[in-house]
Amino acid sequence: MTGATVTGATVAERDAGAPYRVCVVTGAHTVGGAEVFLQYLLGALPPAVDVTVLGASPAVLTGAVHRRPRSRTEVVSGGVPRWARALREHRPDVVHVNRAALTSSRDALLAARLLRLPTVVVDHLPETGLSWRGRSVQRAVTTGRVTNVAVSVTAARLVEECAGLRPGSVVTIPNGVPAPPPAPATARREPKVLGVLARLEHQKGIDVALEALRAVPGARLDIAGEGSLSAELLDLAATLGVADRVRFRGRAGHPHELLHEVDALVLPSRHEAMPLSLLEAMRAGVPVVATAVGGVPEIVVDGRTGLLVPPGDPARLAHACRRVLGDDALRARLSAQARAVADAGHSDTVMATAYDRLYRSVSQRRA
Repeated sequence: MTGATVTGATVAERDAGAPYRVCVVTGAHTVGGAEVFLQYLLGALPPAVDVTVLGASPAVLTGAVHRRPRSRTEVVSGGVPRWARALREHRPDVVHVNRAALTSSRDALLAARLLRLPTVVVDHLPETGLSWRGRSVQRAVTTGRVTNVAVSVTAARLVEECAGLRPGSVVTIPNGVPAPPPAPATARREPKVLGVLARLEHQKGIDVALEALRAVPGARLDIAGEGSLSAELLDLAATLGVADRVRFRGRAGHPHELLHEVDALVLPSRHEAMPLSLLEAMRAGVPVVATAVGGVPEIVVDGRTGLLVPPGDPARLAHACRRVLGDDALRARLSAQARAVADAGHSDTVMATAYDRLYRSVSQRRA
């Protein structure tokens, strides 16, 4: 399994095998991409898998299992002894630790290691910056009976670098998303609408999208998401003179509330692993314009399944947006090719099949 990219099997293969128990650990207090990933994964795992989700936030736990109502949840907070007690009580065959940051959930990881439980650690957004001491701690909690997973090949190599792990030791399982609901019949939109589906944080580069909008005359920008930069981005839109063409929609209850109303999705992120919003747009047949960062080029091939631009470059972003909005044939071609790629390799079923196979494989170590 070392350094591999794990892909799905058929539905029949996925459903085969004896039942087993998995405890999922999330240290999140708010819902971001890593927590939406959990919703999609748990909803698509085979019915035979017995799932318990442990974490500090009741709201995050409730959201994690809303696609799998048979699952149990338990609020766990505090140090290693409390995590050890919870894991001992639930007796999992495998522990899945879901991390939005490299340094999260270390108490749970240490507890699983003390109990000698096979553990899958999924890192969603590895970032550089760990000190030598931090790298030592990271190695200590992510070795032994631990299988490290990243959501793109680029992210896997970055996890190894950041955590001081052996090159090629992190497994890649690409993200997947559910099939979109049917799109409502709509008339041709005028003016054309660009959409952003992202947290309102520096990482997502929404300030760059606002700057680019000045050079995309006549287009509107709809932004769905919440975050710490909400007020700052509102002010920036006014300063740039585009406030009358920007709509801040707040948190989207469902991604397709936005995707069904836009002509293209824009994601001008400064860094990424494998963003769910791009996959959701691709499966919905919405053309995408994104920055060539992290694992994005692994799913968006420039000129084939979307358009790619450098990060932090509003002029290049504006040019790509003008191209996609001004060419009906280009939008149709990008949509069709993107949907085919996403349907084949990035469905929630394909993703869950890969995790199911990995869980079964690592749980054998306990036996």
